[in-house]
Amino acid sequence: MMFFLFIGLILCVAICIGCGWLIYRLQVKLHQQEEKARQMQQDLHGLILCMRGISERFARQQKLIRSVTIRQNDIQAKSSNDSIYEKAALLMDKGATVEELITTCGLSKGEAELMARINAMQLEESASHTALR
Repeated sequence: MMFFLFIGLILCVAICIGCGWLIYRLQVKLHQQEEKARQMQQDLHGLILCMRGISERFARQQKLIRSVTIRQNDIQAKSSNDSIYEKAALLMDKGATVEELITTCGLSKGEAELMARINAMQLEESASHTALR
């Protein structure tokens, strides 16, 4: 019977040593997992900071694009208006009437009359300069 007690004691010691070894291995794995989790938290924090910076930069770029688009639209609107007036001036040089400017260029009556007066004044001025020479 002593033999069985001795075997039982050895078996208990072996089980305790095995459990201790398993506990040690689990602690090592837990430590490794905690280290990986800490590293992932740091990476995530860095990504969040980067994303915030990119977001702010994107917002600035959007503002700049809106500003440039507005300026471009203004320039196009002015140039299209200028081209209407340039076309009207060319027609006036060719002898177009106020009514022709209104229908051809889409000018208002006041704009067409003003252009006709300016054109007449320029013609008179150039005629007087020519007469003086």
